[in-house]
Amino acid sequence: MKIFRSGLTVAGLTLTFLAGFGGKAPVERKNGRVVTVIGAVVRDVSLPLAGLRPSSRGESPSRNISASALGQDKAAVPLTEASVEQTEQGTKSSPEIVAAFEGLGEGFEGPQGTATFRNPSDNSLAVGPDHIVQTVNSRMAVFSKKGARFKTTGEILYGPVDTNNVFRGFGSAATVNNGDAVVRYDQLADRWLIVMPIFRRLPPRENKPATPKAGEPAHLSLPGVEGQPGPAMLLFQPPKPVPVPEAPAPGPIPAPGTRAPRRAPENPDGAYAMCYAVSTGPDPLGSYYRYEFVRPLFPDYPRPTNRSQSRRGRSPPNRDWT
Repeated sequence: MKIFRSGLTVAGLTLTFLAGFGGKAPVERKNGRVVTVIGAVVRDVSLPLAGLRPSSRGESPSRNISASALGQDKAAVPLTEASVEQTEQGTKSSPEIVAAFEGLGEGFEGPQGTATFRNPSDNSLAVGPDHIVQTVNSRMAVFSKKGARFKTTGEILYGPVDTNNVFRGFGSAATVNNGDAVVRYDQLADRWLIVMPIFRRLPPRENKPATPKAGEPAHLSLPGVEGQPGPAMLLFQPPKPVPVPEAPAPGPIPAPGTRAPRRAPENPDGAYAMCYAVSTGPDPLGSYYRYEFVRPLFPDYPRPTNRSQSRRGRSPPNRDWT
């Protein structure tokens, strides 16, 4: 290795860097200039800094380092999956379960009746000071949390309802209920955030964004509803549904190998959307600011961070949080 000599002036002090191997210093020409190469008189590889302790005057630091610090007391083991995988249970006790209750799922019944759930159960759960909010696929529910307001944890306060119930009367989400919703509680702003993607193409609109291309900078998401979010709206409280008679038995099962006719895609030129609901306060059963943002590509699917960028005391900015 050769490092060419160079000078660096700092506040009138010239520093010269010298390195290389021993030997007579040759003279080389670089870009028409004479460059002198100087070989190092002594070179080595230092001991690990972590294994060195301050030495007394005249004592060589290398005599104070232990063999274990250098890893010489045992054979070197290459770092592989097997060397870092935990194969035995830890010795410490497991975290204590302070509360347990039945959430959304098979057999769940709440103030708004029951619901049918599908697999896989894409579920999300967030915990606030007094409430627990859960979403599973396209359904949501609100539970109590023991504290200042409630004496017990797990009391069903709301649900099961369609997740788009929080967007009732607002934008495309008012008529489209989609799964894969996400709920978050923002501890700093003391607000709730519910995010619901729309996975079907919506009717074409004038402000449909162009499809982004690889290598382009980030695009600003366009609002799907003019003037959003508008006034905050209270969470709708649907009545308990009236029981309906069981559906008749399905028709004959198609013969093996036959397929149902494929439906033509709806709105092939339409865009998708991401919908956001931000509570105006710490009560998830209160009012929400609602937003819809147009997405040209299938939104499968952004997950917000715990910080929802809402601000206490005013409406959040008109922007997309993803």
